[in-house]
Amino acid sequence: MELAIFYIYGKRISMSKSKYWNLVTIPILAYSIVEGLRFGRQIDWNGYYFRYNILGRNIGSLEYEPLFRYICHILYQMGIPYYGFIFIQCLFFVTSAFVLMKRFRADCKWMLPLILVCSTGNEMFIRWFLAFSFILLSMNDFIGKKYLRSCVWILCGFLCHSGIIVIVAIVILLGCIRNMAIPPIAGVVLLFLFTFVLSLENMLFIANFASHISPTLGDYLTVGSYIEKTESILSGSFGNVGIMERSLLKDVGSFIAYAPVILWGKKYMVEYKYGLVFYNLFVIGAIGAPLFTVEIFNRIFAACLFFFYITGGVFYAKTIEQKKQVPKIVFAISILSLLFALSPHVWDALNRDAKEALFIWDANGRKYLPF
Repeated sequence: MELAIFYIYGKRISMSKSKYWNLVTIPILAYSIVEGLRFGRQIDWNGYYFRYNILGRNIGSLEYEPLFRYICHILYQMGIPYYGFIFIQCLFFVTSAFVLMKRFRADCKWMLPLILVCSTGNEMFIRWFLAFSFILLSMNDFIGKKYLRSCVWILCGFLCHSGIIVIVAIVILLGCIRNMAIPPIAGVVLLFLFTFVLSLENMLFIANFASHISPTLGDYLTVGSYIEKTESILSGSFGNVGIMERSLLKDVGSFIAYAPVILWGKKYMVEYKYGLVFYNLFVIGAIGAPLFTVEIFNRIFAACLFFFYITGGVFYAKTIEQKKQVPKIVFAISILSLLFALSPHVWDALNRDAKEALFIWDANGRKYLPF
């Protein structure tokens, strides 16, 4: 149902010349209710249930970034329960995605459904994607030449999760070379190697590199403490999740979904202001996600890969719209890519554990799940 709502409204928005926010209200609410009020999501639901209540009672009781602590404390003091906090976080996140998407509204038909696929990390990394929401707003304001407000949003993101500075650094770097793109052929080759050939064991040299840059970043940054623990991160022994499991079927599916967009999407994204920045972010995410399947690196590449909703959305819209000018084999591969891009959301909905599919009103009074 959620996927159907997003497709229907994506089509309506792409065909409408006005009333953007009137049209996106329904999918925003649908996402916030389905994703925000579903009880017992992945592991962060349990962890932040306790943190939210502890910070709500005493703002100085836990060592978190100040804005995150104030958000939890103020909402708790207002009498908003934990699931209300999750609802608000989902509402803010998806709204920020729609703010940025407005710049691509003519080609947003497939962007809305892709948001559901690309936002799975929001279910796992609650505080990270709260900070990432501010970065989306910052990018939108920077494109609109509202530089001061863009910097304020970055500061807000940093004050929610200091590790988000890594994403900011990547975005700034790509913005400095905004007229350059990762060569599509090289991108597809790297995607193949990182998906099917290389593994984390081949990347342990990162631990040596991290030992040199960690003192520069310092302990006051969350990312600094992560880098100090790079060796245990790469081995999967650090964090609540460790190494995330992947299957050959999932690897094949993601390759089929991403490779055509990497190969042929550049020519469409170059038509947009800063379009190649979004293209490069997506390619970096697509390449890095299958290789760095450990918790801390996964959230970084999940944030980059989120921009597939823009790059992929533009690619599918343009390809289908111009199908008479597109070679038949390219069109067929593109449609196959679209089907595989959307399939994870359908597959997850069909195979979700019964406990994780419960909504807050049928959780029988439970506050968290005994994972």
